[in-house]
Amino acid sequence: MPLPTDIPAAASARYSSPGVGRYRAGWFKVVLAWLASLAWAGTIYWFSSRTGPQIEEINVFELSDKVAHFIAFVAGGPPLVCALRWSTNWEWRRIAVVTVCILACYGAADEYHQTFTVNRTGADFWDGLADALGGLAGTFASIYAYARLERSRNAR
Repeated sequence: MPLPTDIPAAASARYSSPGVGRYRAGWFKVVLAWLASLAWAGTIYWFSSRTGPQIEEINVFELSDKVAHFIAFVAGGPPLVCALRWSTNWEWRRIAVVTVCILACYGAADEYHQTFTVNRTGADFWDGLADALGGLAGTFASIYAYARLERSRNAR
């Protein structure tokens, strides 16, 4: 295998480590973004483990169940988008597809998890749809904001 210094610049992207090259990010940012994604997932899991009456006590804004699901999964978009952007050389389209799929699958797993929780029904199609739509909205809002910041930074 040739050394990276022997490879033409156009082909050297294959040999660079993730996050190096076009979208360079420091290792600390990458780790922080993945930890934020895990913290978000852990928070969702914790809420899913609460019983119905416990959820009602926590719901201080008296949001409907579907709105709470939507907002919770909107919040999952930014850390996952940043984690993927900073740790891969993927284009925005691929980041969007992967992020939405991960969030939608996590929403489905969350609904299944709720079937094992006391006083929770779980497996609600409409909750799963709210999760997926929230993930979609959070993903595209994050990509739009990040791309605008990146574009303005590169214009300087």
